[in-house]
Amino acid sequence: MDDTSIISLIVAVIIGFLQIQQGKRMEAFEKRQDERDERRRKDEIYAEATRFIQKYNKSGHESEIYLLPLCIAAYKYDHIYSYRREIYREFCGLPEDVQNSVLKRCKINIPCHKSDNYFQTCLDKLCEEIKEYCPGDEDFFHANGKYLEWALKNHGEKEIPNIRCEIDEREQEALNHQIGANSKSSCRNDMDFKEHITNLLAYEVDKQPIYRLARELTNLGRPTEAEEILICYLCCIIAEYVPYYLYNNSGLYENTGDECDYTGTRYMEDAFLNALHSITVHGSNKGQDEP
Repeated sequence: MDDTSIISLIVAVIIGFLQIQQGKRMEAFEKRQDERDERRRKDEIYAEATRFIQKYNKSGHESEIYLLPLCIAAYKYDHIYSYRREIYREFCGLPEDVQNSVLKRCKINIPCHKSDNYFQTCLDKLCEEIKEYCPGDEDFFHANGKYLEWALKNHGEKEIPNIRCEIDEREQEALNHQIGANSKSSCRNDMDFKEHITNLLAYEVDKQPIYRLARELTNLGRPTEAEEILICYLCCIIAEYVPYYLYNNSGLYENTGDECDYTGTRYMEDAFLNALHSITVHGSNKGQDEP
């Protein structure tokens, strides 16, 4: 090999070495860039989540941050629906990584993601659980659960009405055991309709509670005959409490939020979303649409 060839070989080796070193430097630079971009994105996610939490986490139990679990149901049901509450609309407009950052920081471990069949999945699970919990009772969620869904679509912006009904046996027993049984409150002959619904579902499940509730008289009339909002409300409460009482879900979620602690004004959209939330966290995890 002559001197020229040797020099060419040495030059080639040097150039190759320099190219390798340059490649390593570029790789290291790109890695630092990626790490910096990732840190920046995490900071942005954290900041967006902070702004959301601060906006809705006001003092007292009227703080809408207590409704955060229902935000998940709102997003999964229809993330472009024009909900009455701003917290639902704003949550639906957040990127999913920000949504899940908010949930994590508020100690809620229900994952949030889009779902194409969320309502139908919830409805199918509810119908199966009603058959299991109170077999032989009325199928009140026929026609694709129209009364349940109409609670949102036809009445979502309305406040939940004050519904009273005749006092039932359980409520009367509770009143009779109150201190000062002769007080005015112990002599009343009506009660909150929701309390009556839960009493029948909890204690008279073998006596066709759904069939009876649909036909019992309230101050707004009978659910099967009165204005539509009454039967829609009844559907929401049944859908909320049947999964809760049956509780087929074997601890899939550890922390599901404190929605029940919210003391502000409630609307029919809240009742609808709470029903879907209850089916999700208390119902059977068979066919669960969670990843």
